[in-house]
Amino acid sequence: FSVPLGVQYGRSPGDISIDASFLTRPEGTTSAFVGGAINIESAIISTPASSLEIGTVANSIVKIDTDNILNLEFEEDMLAGDIRILNSRLFTGVTGDGDGGNLTVTSESAVIQNSQLDTSVRDGTAGNLTLGIQGSLLVAENSVLTSEIFGDGNGGQLSINAGSANISNTRIDTSVIDGNSGV
Repeated sequence: FSVPLGVQYGRSPGDISIDASFLTRPEGTTSAFVGGAINIESAIISTPASSLEIGTVANSIVKIDTDNILNLEFEEDMLAGDIRILNSRLFTGVTGDGDGGNLTVTSESAVIQNSQLDTSVRDGTAGNLTLGIQGSLLVAENSVLTSEIFGDGNGGQLSINAGSANISNTRIDTSVIDGNSGV
């Protein structure tokens, strides 16, 4: 089958709002939410052992890399819009044995409050958790950013890149019971 090499976004891509929802996808798939602004509130998005990509753009092309898994590549100077993740849980790990999926948030600015972004697994390799925010990032109010291993395995990488970051009252964890911790 063929996959497009990129997706063209005009000057005003539509906003995405996910409110009070439970979304789940089968293992081994990639889910992507890409638009002008993204608001996720009181939602659970579960993509076990799969990748989850969330990004905001304007007047840009989002490249699609399909080497091993679907991976979106954003033009940094074309990021626009805000991502708000409030009172929500985003999960790409697995509750049993196996490898977790990657969770990536890419935007001009982002607010994460009272939410959990989780790529953890029991035994296996945790997925990577990446926050790529060009401008300001706020993570607060009992939020959790985690890529843990609760048994044998390797922790995923937890990466936060932001123009400015305010992180308070938040647990950030890449711990491993038996194996190698993420960096």
